[in-house]
Amino acid sequence: MILVSFMSNIFLLLNKISELKWYGRLFSRLVLTLVLISISGYFRFIGINWDDLHHLHPDERFLTMVATSISPVDGGWKSYFDSSTSSLNPYNRGFGFFVYGTAPIFLVRYLAEWINDFGLHLTNLWSGIPFNLGSGYDQIHLVGRIVSGTCDVISGLILYFIGSLLYGRRVGILASLLYAGTVALVQQAHFFTVDSVANLFVALAILFAVRIAKFDGIYNYGLFGIVLGVAIASRINLVSLIVLIPLATFCNYTNIRAGISAKISVALICLRYALAGILTLLVFRILQPYAFEGPSVLDFAPNTQWVDNMIEIRGQMSGEVDFPPNHQWTNRKALVFPWVNMVRWGMGPALGVTAWFGLVLASLQIYRRKGEWVYHVVPVVWSILYFLWQGTQWVKPIRYFLPVYPTLILLAAWILVKLLDLDASKHINSMVFLNSKLVLFGRYIVVAGVIAGTLFYAFAFTRIYTRPVTRVSASEWIYQKVPGPFTVIIENNDETSVQPLPMPAGFIYENSGSHSLMFIPKLSGFISTVTIGHIGDVTNDDGPEVLHVALSEVGYSDDVLGEATLEGDFGSNSGRSLIFDPPVYVEEGVQYALVSQAMSGGPIAISGAHLVNESSWDDGLPLRIDGYDGYGGIYVGHNLELYWNDNESKREHIIKTLDAGDYLIISSNRQYDSITRLPKRYPLTVAYYEALFSGELGYEIVAEFASHPNIGSWTMSDQHAEEPFTVYDHPKVYIFKKTDVFSITKVRDVLGRVDLSSVVWMTPKQVTNAPNTLMFEADILDAQQMGGTWSKMFDRYSLLNTNHMLGVVAWSLLLLLLGWVMFPVTFLAFGGLSDKGYAISKIVSLLIVGWLTWIFVSVRWFQFDRGTITVVIGILVILSGYISINHYKKIGNWLILNREYVLKVELLWFGLFILDLLIRRANPDLWHPVYGGEKPMDFSYFNAVTKSTYFPPYDPWFSGGYINYYYFGYVMAAIPTKLLGILPAITYNLMVPTLFAMAGVGAFCVSYNLSVNIRSKEKLRVKFSPTLAGYIGAILMVIMGNLGQPETIYKGMSRVGENNVQLLGDGYQAPAFIRGIYEVFVNNQTIPIGTGEWYWNATRIIPHGVNESGPITEFPLFTFLYGDLHAHMMALPLTLMGLAWSISVALGKGKVRSKFASVMHWCLGGIVIGSLTATNTWDYPTYMLLGCGGILWKYCDSRYRDASHKRIAHYIRDICLLIGLSFLFFLPYSVWYGSSYTKLEIWRGSTTPIASYLQVYGLFLFLVGGFLFGETRILMQKYHRGYFDNRNKSADIFFVGALLLVGTVGLGLYIFGVVVAPLVLIFVMWCFLLMIIPGQSPGKLISLGLLIVSLLLTLFVECVRLGGDIGRMNTVFKFYLQAWTLFSVVGGVALAWTIGQTRKWRYSARIVWYIPLSILLLMSISYAILAIPAKARDKMALASPPGIDGMDFLQYASYQDKGKSISLKADYDAIRWMQDNVIGSPVIVEAHAPEYRLGSRYTVYTGLPGVVGWNWHQRQQRASIPSNLVTDRVEAINSFYTDVDIDDALRFLDRYAVKYVVVGDYELAYYPLEGVDKFRRMADMGLLNVAYRNDSVFIYEYDTTLSVRAD
Repeated sequence: MILVSFMSNIFLLLNKISELKWYGRLFSRLVLTLVLISISGYFRFIGINWDDLHHLHPDERFLTMVATSISPVDGGWKSYFDSSTSSLNPYNRGFGFFVYGTAPIFLVRYLAEWINDFGLHLTNLWSGIPFNLGSGYDQIHLVGRIVSGTCDVISGLILYFIGSLLYGRRVGILASLLYAGTVALVQQAHFFTVDSVANLFVALAILFAVRIAKFDGIYNYGLFGIVLGVAIASRINLVSLIVLIPLATFCNYTNIRAGISAKISVALICLRYALAGILTLLVFRILQPYAFEGPSVLDFAPNTQWVDNMIEIRGQMSGEVDFPPNHQWTNRKALVFPWVNMVRWGMGPALGVTAWFGLVLASLQIYRRKGEWVYHVVPVVWSILYFLWQGTQWVKPIRYFLPVYPTLILLAAWILVKLLDLDASKHINSMVFLNSKLVLFGRYIVVAGVIAGTLFYAFAFTRIYTRPVTRVSASEWIYQKVPGPFTVIIENNDETSVQPLPMPAGFIYENSGSHSLMFIPKLSGFISTVTIGHIGDVTNDDGPEVLHVALSEVGYSDDVLGEATLEGDFGSNSGRSLIFDPPVYVEEGVQYALVSQAMSGGPIAISGAHLVNESSWDDGLPLRIDGYDGYGGIYVGHNLELYWNDNESKREHIIKTLDAGDYLIISSNRQYDSITRLPKRYPLTVAYYEALFSGELGYEIVAEFASHPNIGSWTMSDQHAEEPFTVYDHPKVYIFKKTDVFSITKVRDVLGRVDLSSVVWMTPKQVTNAPNTLMFEADILDAQQMGGTWSKMFDRYSLLNTNHMLGVVAWSLLLLLLGWVMFPVTFLAFGGLSDKGYAISKIVSLLIVGWLTWIFVSVRWFQFDRGTITVVIGILVILSGYISINHYKKIGNWLILNREYVLKVELLWFGLFILDLLIRRANPDLWHPVYGGEKPMDFSYFNAVTKSTYFPPYDPWFSGGYINYYYFGYVMAAIPTKLLGILPAITYNLMVPTLFAMAGVGAFCVSYNLSVNIRSKEKLRVKFSPTLAGYIGAILMVIMGNLGQPETIYKGMSRVGENNVQLLGDGYQAPAFIRGIYEVFVNNQTIPIGTGEWYWNATRIIPHGVNESGPITEFPLFTFLYGDLHAHMMALPLTLMGLAWSISVALGKGKVRSKFASVMHWCLGGIVIGSLTATNTWDYPTYMLLGCGGILWKYCDSRYRDASHKRIAHYIRDICLLIGLSFLFFLPYSVWYGSSYTKLEIWRGSTTPIASYLQVYGLFLFLVGGFLFGETRILMQKYHRGYFDNRNKSADIFFVGALLLVGTVGLGLYIFGVVVAPLVLIFVMWCFLLMIIPGQSPGKLISLGLLIVSLLLTLFVECVRLGGDIGRMNTVFKFYLQAWTLFSVVGGVALAWTIGQTRKWRYSARIVWYIPLSILLLMSISYAILAIPAKARDKMALASPPGIDGMDFLQYASYQDKGKSISLKADYDAIRWMQDNVIGSPVIVEAHAPEYRLGSRYTVYTGLPGVVGWNWHQRQQRASIPSNLVTDRVEAINSFYTDVDIDDALRFLDRYAVKYVVVGDYELAYYPLEGVDKFRRMADMGLLNVAYRNDSVFIYEYDTTLSVRAD
């Protein structure tokens, strides 16, 4: 009540002050300023010497060493800027690694020099202990702390000015008050680091940005540039403050439009930006001089050492480098973890919640353009952007977010004042029992609660600086409680003084040997006991040992004050006590000598207690205090070095260290909180900590030291905060003591239980990306291995499996029915398309059924079986029925009106399906010895997905693990496979034609709908057929090839001609190609081109460097012809569906739809685009970009002409919705997936020649070139008719500027070797020119936009590649397919449109266009004409009959490997036995062969998990974990089959839980007979059972219940 009354009076006082005269207001403001400074200063300067000169903050300690070592330059400015010689340069003072800003360091150093001139003595606030300031090691850090505190106090005052400018003085005062009590700021002000100084200039930068926003003024830009330069010279990452300039300019522009500010030209804005930029660079050059070489201030060449340091620290802070301080950030959730720490600890809950609530409310006001929205822009956008940036970094401590504290606190103050000003009568109904006074009282309670909560938390927190640091208290306890070599105990009534005395390390008494220890008592009193930490007989002989001690005053050695003798067997090396009888009186301050002598039994060793610390990365205890040096002869130190890698050596080291120790000290939570975050890497250390705290190791806690924030008896534990928040100034310290029950045998037994063979060495980043090392937990693994019985899923003798024609019919009918079921959904979701998405309804159906099933199975609500799929289809039938009932008229009318279109689509789909099915039937083989591709991996994964009980599916090529690959396409393929029960070897060859047809029809859909829009929106006087455009798009997509086939023919003919010397007359040598034609067509010679070359060569067109892997120029026809059921193939229909969705969004912008339809629309968009992350991640960014582009086009509408802010706000909302849904709908995939290849790198290798580029895209460029030419022709006609006389002149300037920019970029890229850049950018600018012409239809504009995207994709791969790629092989491959897709759909529109336009051309013009078009089409279609028959002939077993069973060829095929011919018939029979008889999905082992060979044949055709598959592919897919986890398995398999030792074989079987061992001709080809023969011997011994055998194959079964060792 008192606080509420006080607050109300304060605000009344503030209102009264505003009514005073100027001198009254000045006086009141001075008083308020002094109050704010007093509060802020109290919190920041209390306990400024909090660690009593022990330098416990590691960063501060380092900066103290630097600041002490550097010195002011003597040679003037030239010496100052000379990096190689300057005495201020840390690099010249032995600090080879320095990454801090130098501005705060220089400030502190020069201030310390000034203080040195007259000496300054201060008293530690609260404690009253005086200390000196200066440039010495124990002085300069205190100067730095004072600078930090002072800067932070000033920052609070600056926040007052910012708040006053934006929201009024009350907000400014309240913000400054809250800032004063913000704990994170208070804590940093107690440290000599760069953060508080940097934050001062952050506040200044915000201040000048606000001034720019309100008043403009060139001087504000200049001042902003200056403070930005200082900020960057304090913390390099504060370069991000540069975003404040455009934000401020935007606000100022908004004020101009509102008539608040005067107009300013673009040229003046550019001048202001230039001024700010120049001043920033100049100030940074002055204050961070050693980032540059020097010696001139105008020398801006970067200092390579500084640059290297920046790169190194970036690596250390990335989590990818093994750096112990990084371990604490393992598995810390981006954004969530720093937000929780900020709100809970950095600000405190009261202020933290209020600040973020203020941020949300201010953001809503910006979104709605209500209230003071324009004033919110700078604080809101800065807070959000900086938090998002830092919150997604690897290292994210509280102090890294200090730059947003001023703006967040400002928003907290704003919302509190808004709350006080809220008119209750407008917001509370009069019927409510609360009256306005009570509401007002409640508001004051809230405001007072936030202020009190913040200030009380700050007061409680600063109590830690009013008492000794826990490490100091723990050190004092150690010196008092833990015995040294000799520990003197002085007693005086109720007081006792314990003084451990140091001995030389390793001191040994020989017989009659003596040693004198000098000491000065700290208390007058009697000595009756002197304890000995450890005394032992070195030789451990049988005789007694005698030690005599005499005490005398120094200078009076003959006058012995007391004597004591210790006699006995010292062999136990334990502690003993010497008794002075009578006790000896000693006086404080007088020096005494304690003389000890071995009378007999020597040599005798004496030492203090043995203390064990945890690691070298933390401060060991005890500290040097009170004149004691713990490890200077008092105690014997040991170090566990717990950051060492867990191995046998470390285990033995821990055991021996614990055995040697007497006390164990944990000086902070640094080790036990961070190491345990990496349990796979540190299982031994985790077990050690568990046993230590449980008491199993024989140590018990004897002392704890904690310093929590408190007010009186109320205490708040903050040990759960992030490590840096507590470990520097108030860590919790544990001291353990060895107990009598300690047993080294027990310790060895406890730690010996840890299986060190399971250790997985991983960096913190790897652990975060794959915390489970991409392996299943035991319960999930058990479920996976128990499920997936082949014989329960498939009946090989069913009608659908024995009659392939019937299977094809059932497959086709299922897809047709599913498409019809989903059409009502597409009707609503694709409302912007003229065909309502009918053409892609089959794709949608397979996707939605697959996704919904996948979701249910991923969250483990259901198992992946036929029943689950049936339930999902039932749900969709109900949904579709509901939509049909509510929209039956619209849907029925559309079907009636478009029945011809429906028929065309179905015929097109069926025609494409049958075409590719015939190709697959001619060659259904799922393997080829030369051009086998990745079918083994694809089919293996397909089988594993089909057999898996839950998702993610188990990895058939890495037993115990799950598939860490984009596997969702296999889920879609498995849906009809499991539902119909058709064997996967058959459905593989059905799925490829299905995807082929879906891709063709998807392209048809996009081209058709774009063309319909063009025809309907433009008054064309020529015939333009959207259906023709659709057909052309489909043909270009899946039928046409690139222009590489003629090159294959040319090279083949030339090879023939090279063997013929002369052809035409004497002395004339015809070209080899001509001679080859003659030989082939006249002499009937065969062209020397391998069968596989006809379909392979066109995909390897681009030449490459000597040490590079060639880029893949694959295109869809090759993809489907080659037949790898790979990610890129399965994603093609999805990408076209995503493209259709984006176009639907763009074209349907003006149509009103129901909320239900809107839900369908957005959900389907999120599923479609999100599916690409789990199907082919490469496609996700491109099609998400296109989706965002569709949304952007949606809001380019006249409805928003007078409300551009709504357009922007809605656009941002919809983009966030699409991105959010795409992640949400595939969250289970993201949670399990261990990402690794996430970085783009500049490509510095060979680039694509123009000729190769035209071979790939020449046909498309010609098609779109004709389209662009026709459009340009129309444009010129309009120009001559004066159509553009009233055009906007600024648009001309913009276009010219864009043209110059693009031209400069193109020229620059060309100079750097990207020779295709000019050609690509010419087409880009051509498209862009046509896009800005008014009057274009949306369909045409979208087509031009897609064309620009496709062109830029082809340029993109010339400049960058994905990190980890093999050269740029896959980068070109993946993005070229995306470009081909976009080129195809636009090409369909372009060609159909141009064909219509040519009717208006002159005959000669048509001839000029049609002739090269025909040639190019012939060159393109030649690939299909020649490659398809070649692929049909290129079979592994020519004797195998046509069909669609991909396994049949094994009956007829032989395989050459290791110089042997291996018949696969026996393997075929054995594989079928496994399929029919193996229960569940147990682990099998078979020969391991290099990539692209048939070593993993059993896992391929059964889907059973093998120990390891293809080495490289597993390492690539599991790149987020150490590669040795894969290679170790490869070596283990080789040893398993090679070695003759049976025990080793059994260990292998146990380790990998192998149930079946395959031994066939392939194993005999790869491994020695004596190694393979041991399995026969094991079977004879009963260790293995022969589960199956035929003429060439033995399959052994291993039963763990029968496992006994050979010995």
